[in-house]
Amino acid sequence: SPTYAGFLRESGERKHVVLDLPSTVRFLPSQSVNTADRLWFFTREIIYMNWQTYHGHLIAGGANGYVSKERMEVEEWVRRLPEPAALADLEKLGVSLLVFHKNLVLFPDEDILASLKESKHLRLKSENEREAIFEIDI
Repeated sequence: SPTYAGFLRESGERKHVVLDLPSTVRFLPSQSVNTADRLWFFTREIIYMNWQTYHGHLIAGGANGYVSKERMEVEEWVRRLPEPAALADLEKLGVSLLVFHKNLVLFPDEDILASLKESKHLRLKSENEREAIFEIDI
């Protein structure tokens, strides 16, 4: 089970909407569509969906047979993090917590932990060697 499940269980009666990061929609550009061993973005999304069964809070990600228009909108906000406008859009969607999984960074540009920590609109709630949990404070 994810180490942050305990933190979320202890957060009281309030149900959070959690955005697990990194969360980018792409596969390795050096691989063609016909390559059997391609790395799809939703491998992590499936992990995040599984972890949701442990902590019981809603998530703003996930995987499906296709990438919906709504998921692509969330993707655009994720790419702009930690810009205040992106955080405001996520908050309107109901997202209250961001969980950054340090060991699930696949691409260098996904490692936005330092910028999340520097944001005036995020409060670091918990951190360990595997993840950092932030609350949106717009």
